[in-house]
Amino acid sequence: MVRPVSVAGALSDFGDPHFHSAVARPLALPPQQWDSIFRWMQIGDSHTAGDYLSGEIRRRLQARYGDAGIGWLTPGYVLNQRSESVKLSNQNNWSVQRASQQKPGNTLRPFGGFLGSAGDGGGAMRISFKNPQALHLMRLSVLQAPSRSAVLQISNDAATDTLVALSANHDSWQMNSLLLDVAGEQLWLKALPGEPDGRTTLGGVALERLAPGVVLDAVGINGAQIDEFLGWNEQALDAELTARPPNLVVLAFGTNEAMVTDFDPALYTEKVTHAVRRLRQSSSAAIILMSPPDIRQGRPKQRSRTVSCGQPPSSLALVNAALMRVARQEKTLFWDWGKWVRAQGGYCGTVSLAHREPPLAQPDFIHLTQDGYRATAVGLLDDLLKLSGATHP
Repeated sequence: MVRPVSVAGALSDFGDPHFHSAVARPLALPPQQWDSIFRWMQIGDSHTAGDYLSGEIRRRLQARYGDAGIGWLTPGYVLNQRSESVKLSNQNNWSVQRASQQKPGNTLRPFGGFLGSAGDGGGAMRISFKNPQALHLMRLSVLQAPSRSAVLQISNDAATDTLVALSANHDSWQMNSLLLDVAGEQLWLKALPGEPDGRTTLGGVALERLAPGVVLDAVGINGAQIDEFLGWNEQALDAELTARPPNLVVLAFGTNEAMVTDFDPALYTEKVTHAVRRLRQSSSAAIILMSPPDIRQGRPKQRSRTVSCGQPPSSLALVNAALMRVARQEKTLFWDWGKWVRAQGGYCGTVSLAHREPPLAQPDFIHLTQDGYRATAVGLLDDLLKLSGATHP
């Protein structure tokens, strides 16, 4: 059995080849010595899509090392998903579709899992900042689908409209970036046709400041399994990872797989292995495989160990074992969320957390409360900083 090289709390490093250079070294530096952007990318299911867990990590890291921007955003509003930093809305004929609804093999399955498209006559997505922005220069990155040429009209409270020509790219996804002054409360991206039958389709956008600090991308999809990530177009994934190279990628799937009654451990191990290797083809980021929390099924109302702890989903232990197996074989890091839950006194898993005051888990015993996700963020971040040797205040 391969033993971890180092352990901090619920986080184990099985010898990730990029951990020291990409994560530990920059995090161990005093903030005043930082001269670049540290990108944390978390890809997962509803635990990520709510941006409570990732949002708290973002807030704490940016307070410590500097705020380098908002990061990745879906290409418009998606029902029952949220961002800690902005509110998104679809205006006029702008619409957003989950890319997995496309036929298998369709190239319009981008990084991030959503497609934002302008209808006839154009359309717009609006970004409303929850904290109004002071005037500063930002880099706006736009993931553009294969298409005819088109034009984006970008408007915000800081300046007059900016027109950005998106060149024709019939065969591949591409990342377009531009610098613009951003200030105030809102930013609009309006799609205009650049030639007859030209229609703009975006896979997402990202906003970063031109300053050292941390950016955290929350790339979550409600109900997603690892298959969703594996179905993303390789060119779109490469375009994102090349244009905005992450230091750390957290793969946070497994909760929905744990509900599958005919779960195949060997097949799941193969899929997660492929996901890790696919990331390493285009990125020198360290990788954390994050297990599901110790979720329960049923509706127990008491705290008794013998009567009302509920039952873990039938495949939860198999999912956790598969993730640990891949972490060992592929030399990644592994964060055991279930171990963290039990360390909080959760001998009944999320049932125990739901009976805390304030509650740390929802009554469905699958999702956590805002307090629970934020406490999880503190636990994960503390483990990572300890493993990195980041001892400065």
